[in-house]
Amino acid sequence: MNRYHPASVLLHWFSAVIILWATISGFLVAFTALPSHIEGMIGYFNVAITAIFVPFFILRVMVRLVKGKPKNETDSLPAEIGHFLLYTNIAIVLVTGLLMMERPIDLFGLLSLGPFISSEEVTGIFHSIHRVTCMTLAALVFGHIGAVVVHHLRKKPVIKAMTFGA
Repeated sequence: MNRYHPASVLLHWFSAVIILWATISGFLVAFTALPSHIEGMIGYFNVAITAIFVPFFILRVMVRLVKGKPKNETDSLPAEIGHFLLYTNIAIVLVTGLLMMERPIDLFGLLSLGPFISSEEVTGIFHSIHRVTCMTLAALVFGHIGAVVVHHLRKKPVIKAMTFGA
């Protein structure tokens, strides 16, 4: 079995951790009653970590385009569509997340970005788009994980291709 390029593997798992954390913690904040200081800490951390993630995601897309898949990995049309939707949805979540901010984005005290738009009406539109695409991203991630499980059960362990190893 051929494996993905090491940069692809590293960026995939880095992306997975960030996206899963932001999705799970974001839904936790949105749909549960947490103490306000916990909500604030999660919000601050999520905004900072996902803003920092943007250049890594761009790099991930570039590595995917340049390095591609292992020689023996051929995606079916549904898999190609699923990956396209994942990448597109992630890009929309990241862009709308930056553009909806009405205050500067503090990157752990190292740097401050934005806000990029001063109109609350426009940032509100980006916030609405962000909420919807976060929900669709959660569904796409769930589908992606499900597809990996199905492949594993069919004795096509695609996850091995996305690991480091000999």
